[in-house]
Amino acid sequence: MHLSAFLLGNGASVGRGGIVGRSGGAVGAPGSGSSTGPHCHWHMIDPSGVRINPLEYIAQHQPPAPGGLPKTSTESDGIPGTVFYQRMQNWLRLTNGYTGPIDGVPGTNTYAALQRAMRGYGYTGPIDGAPGINTWRAVQRLASGYGYTGPIDGVMGPNSWRGFARFINLDAWD
Repeated sequence: MHLSAFLLGNGASVGRGGIVGRSGGAVGAPGSGSSTGPHCHWHMIDPSGVRINPLEYIAQHQPPAPGGLPKTSTESDGIPGTVFYQRMQNWLRLTNGYTGPIDGVPGTNTYAALQRAMRGYGYTGPIDGAPGINTWRAVQRLASGYGYTGPIDGVMGPNSWRGFARFINLDAWD
C-alpha cells in the first residue's frame, strides 16, 4: 500500500527494529493514488488468510513486564526448567522474531527462533524447529562467551546449560 520499496517477502520473520519496507505515497509519485503524503498501512493476516486488527493482536500477546521474569537457577544447578525457557523465549521474542507465548514450554516455534539466533554462532542447518547436534554446538559456542569451557560437541550437559543460562540471565532478557 504505497510503499516505495519492499525489503522483505511474505512470511518473513521480523525482530524488533527490523525494517520491512520504505515509506511511499508522496504526492505525484508512482503508486501514490490519492494519498496526501507518506504514511504507513499496518495489516496482519492470520494463517487462514483472515485480516486481523494488529492492535487487538498486540493486546492479546503482551510481553512480560520489565523485571517481570525471575532469574533462572540453571546458572547454578545446570538443569533447564520453566523459568530458563521463559527467559529464553523472551530473549528470542526480543531479538529473533519469536511470537509464541512466554510460557516456559519450548516447542517448534521456540526452537526455530533459537536456530535463527544461532546463525550468528555458526549454525548453518535448516530452520525447522527441531534442534539437533549442530544447533546445540552453536549454543555451546554462545555459552563459551559466558564461562563454558567444555567441548563444542553438541551434547548439552550441566556445564553447557550453566554457560547458556549465564547469557539467558542477563538483565536485558528480564
